[in-house]
Amino acid sequence: MTEVIQILPQILMSVTERRDTSISIDFSAYSPNGLLYFRGSQETREFIAIQLHNGGVEMRANFGQDSKVVASSVKTSYADGRVHKIRTVWSNNTVHLQVDSEDDHVSVAVPNDSTLDINYDVTHFVGGVPPDFDKAPFSDSEIQWNGFFGCVQSVKLNQNPELDLDNPMRSQRKEPGCESRNNRLMLTDRVIGFPKAGYLISSGIELSSDSSVSFNFRTRNSNAVLMYQSGRFRRREHRQDAEIDETFFAFYLFKGRLIVHMGTDSQNRTKRPSLVSTNLYNDGQFHSVFIARVGQKIEVGVDDREVLRTEFSDLTTIGSSGAQLFLGGFPGLFRPKNLNQDIGTSEPLIGCLKMPVIPESHQVILGYCAYDDELAPESDESTTGDEQKASERKNSKLSLQLAAPTLSGPDHYESLAVGHLLAMAQDACPIIQDTTESPSVSGVRYGVSTSSHSRINFRSDIQPYPDPQNFKLTFSFRTVKKDGMLWVWANYKYYTRYFYLNMKSGFLSLGVKGHKQPKVQRYNAKRLDDNEWHHVDLRKQGRELRLQVDDLPPQLMKDMPNPKVMKKRMYVGGVISRHKKNFTLPFDGFEGCIRNFEVDGQVCDLVETSRDVIPCAVTQGTTYVHSGGFASFDALHNFDPKLTGTNFSIRFRSSQPNGLILSLLSNENHMTARLIIHIENRSLVFNAFLADYGVEISQRIDLTICDNQWHEFSVRMGTTHFILRLDDILLEIPVHISREAIEVIRSLPVHVGGLSANVAAIHKLNSTVGCFKDLHLSGVFVPFEKARRTNKVIPDGCPYI
Repeated sequence: MTEVIQILPQILMSVTERRDTSISIDFSAYSPNGLLYFRGSQETREFIAIQLHNGGVEMRANFGQDSKVVASSVKTSYADGRVHKIRTVWSNNTVHLQVDSEDDHVSVAVPNDSTLDINYDVTHFVGGVPPDFDKAPFSDSEIQWNGFFGCVQSVKLNQNPELDLDNPMRSQRKEPGCESRNNRLMLTDRVIGFPKAGYLISSGIELSSDSSVSFNFRTRNSNAVLMYQSGRFRRREHRQDAEIDETFFAFYLFKGRLIVHMGTDSQNRTKRPSLVSTNLYNDGQFHSVFIARVGQKIEVGVDDREVLRTEFSDLTTIGSSGAQLFLGGFPGLFRPKNLNQDIGTSEPLIGCLKMPVIPESHQVILGYCAYDDELAPESDESTTGDEQKASERKNSKLSLQLAAPTLSGPDHYESLAVGHLLAMAQDACPIIQDTTESPSVSGVRYGVSTSSHSRINFRSDIQPYPDPQNFKLTFSFRTVKKDGMLWVWANYKYYTRYFYLNMKSGFLSLGVKGHKQPKVQRYNAKRLDDNEWHHVDLRKQGRELRLQVDDLPPQLMKDMPNPKVMKKRMYVGGVISRHKKNFTLPFDGFEGCIRNFEVDGQVCDLVETSRDVIPCAVTQGTTYVHSGGFASFDALHNFDPKLTGTNFSIRFRSSQPNGLILSLLSNENHMTARLIIHIENRSLVFNAFLADYGVEISQRIDLTICDNQWHEFSVRMGTTHFILRLDDILLEIPVHISREAIEVIRSLPVHVGGLSANVAAIHKLNSTVGCFKDLHLSGVFVPFEKARRTNKVIPDGCPYI
């Protein structure tokens, strides 16, 4: 056997014989329709085609003189990813078609005693035909020209050597090296398309204490199942296993945010930690998700935007190969019982997934992902099950009549109308309208961290790369900072050739460097660090450059160089950390907002490939804390030295199920004295610890902290009672604490939203990615501008209101 190759249409082979009496083909496929082999004459209209049709194998031929033959296999289950062998023979006016064994063998007589006569110069086609092939002469022959996805391992004609599939005359979308596992074809292309409600079931995966998993997805759905696996639903061959597996994991979108649930017991909150992304990912673009587990720690990274972290209580392996992995949705009108304890939606994915799987049962398109304008919009109207199934049979690009789903049986399922949105039972939070403006409207804010930037990658298949000699750049910005880097276009390997557009001492400054000394021009018409929106128009034609802001007079610069920069990439608002480290750049990153960024009339997405950027917003009195951020204030006794008790309050709005709200501790003695209020699995937890006074209190408040909803928390502490209030819940804790111990608490610095990295790591506390306002310390209102130290904090800039 020759080396196995993966075939996506098409391959052309040089011809070696005029007449063939037999053809043998070995193939593996996941598409129910598609062309395996074709050879025909456009002059005589005679042809031989071997194809897949509705999951079966079919041979069609025209022997001339109206002698047309159709031979179809008995079975229709050959699009299962397994290797199958086809042998066709025509002799004595009879065509024989056999697939695998004699159990599927059919014979058809050839009318009129005809023989196939195809000219010598006709080419063999394997896997399909090229776009420029004239199909018109064969239009009435029902040939499945398109759609084949799989592998053709060998094609052999008569007793000749096999066709050399490695060295065709011409090929398109052909990849070498098919991989199989458990006798099934691995999807090396990995793309799974969901143009309509569908599903794919594969063997389960394991998340051991040292493992990782990754996948990509693309959708415009606000709510969608991405990936779900539970030990309760096992593959057919593992249902008799004695081992009980209570582990599960679920990845899904809810209101556009990526949500992850996983654990060892879906009934116990402490054993099923949850993660919620800050950003929205239902924008129709591909997003990559990487899950890594090291010991008890779990990290989920999404693109370069954010990393979500949580921790398990033990080293139990999550998942097993004996479980079923559901991708994109669930089959038919059924769903597993208790599903809403594991996953917050059952809405099917309309879009694409990309990950290596071996399909066991599916109703999807394999190897193809729709473009943005082909993704079906969401509908507010529900569709009944029968109507949906009829629609899928009529309109879907792939309608498979495969074996019944290999699930655990009807007692594990209950009826569910397709499109019904399950309430998130694990948190009982009402659905609220998200009024956050799109970054395309509000702009993108830079400066959350020193690493904040956007990277623009141009694609030559969409339009030509921008030309450093002739281009147009327009955008709007606002800032209160006098210095900062707005835009960079350079040869990033050395930064010896570049365009820089910076804010310098409040004025716009343009720097251009070719092979000689740089030329720098300041736009002198007006200072621009006034927190107002300003529109920038930069145009270059040859060696002349024009810069204009708003309706102010333009400035012309002549004899400008044409730097040899990397045409396919620009940076906005800053650059990556490696560039800062390796090269001396004129300024740090930009602090402010940018919107409507266009290059040669092409609108650029400032969020798609970015780091530490958020939607731009102006929210007077409301502060945003980013991942890893915090704001530190003076101790309570600094605000009212005479007060004998201790009290403080704050309002907060979190976008994640875990994170610190407020703490009283010193970086020096936090191991012996501390007071911490934090969110743990959407519940608020109050901890107080004074080692020298024998104080150790831990209290969980029974109220769910809902994502992106405002909550108010206050504490009043005395020597005999601690009074905690969360919204309308009042909790009184009897204590017996000396005044001296109270004074120790009052002497501790206050931290809001998070802690310094070292202290946070010791206490295993993440920052609360969210918004804060109305901070009162010892009865005194304290604006966030009064913080002694901040990190990754944006005062008056909460994007979630």
